[in-house]
Amino acid sequence: MSTAAGRAPFAQATVLLVLLGVAAASLEQLFSFAPLWPTRSSKPSPSRLSLQASAIELSPVHTEFPRALVRSAHIDEDAVETACASLVKSVLDGNLYQFEALTTILRSMMPPTSGASRIRGPPAEANIERSNLVWSAEDYAEGPVGNLRQLQGHEADLARRAAYAQDGFRDSNVLGGALDLAGAYLKNDMYEKADALFTAIEAYCMERGLPWAALWLEDCAALRTKQGRHDEAAALLDRAAILKPPQLALQ
Repeated sequence: MSTAAGRAPFAQATVLLVLLGVAAASLEQLFSFAPLWPTRSSKPSPSRLSLQASAIELSPVHTEFPRALVRSAHIDEDAVETACASLVKSVLDGNLYQFEALTTILRSMMPPTSGASRIRGPPAEANIERSNLVWSAEDYAEGPVGNLRQLQGHEADLARRAAYAQDGFRDSNVLGGALDLAGAYLKNDMYEKADALFTAIEAYCMERGLPWAALWLEDCAALRTKQGRHDEAAALLDRAAILKPPQLALQ
């Protein structure tokens, strides 16, 4: 009896220590904000992992996407990022079919704009002269490979300008580069590329008036002439002559 009675306090102390240990562990877990129940895995989707392995990362400028606007418009941000990563790869691979599909779909996913947000004032004033168009003034005498390398360098330059210009072709630096690159394409007999670029920037050049509109009309007329579309070229030159003041029309 005395032995059993003597062991009882030790047993109670052992139980108390165990309980204190459990309580301490629970408190440590609580104050360290560790989850007390399983959480859903946040691993990236397999599609994104494969795209990250096969495509380059997007530049920092693309991380400034208005996330609050995305949430309010219920746009799937993961789908947009996945499509943009595929868009990069389609450009690098020259996959025109996928590029056209992705650009069309991404544009359709953009949040709707109100009538007020579509109203825009005139673009910031900026002058341009023929002497500013340096890419189209180059000789391109390095042969097919060398000339292509020159053009790809100009394309990269224009792409970087556009990446950091929120106004797109309304930015004079981007619009001037596009007009210059279209002329460079024309000089290298890349008529399809020149035509696409001239078509894209026509409204922006016309919006600015002289001298932008006259430069566009004259250069596009040169393209139409090389394409054998002489009537269209003549009509464009007539429009340029009407726009130009008499002293400029004689130059």
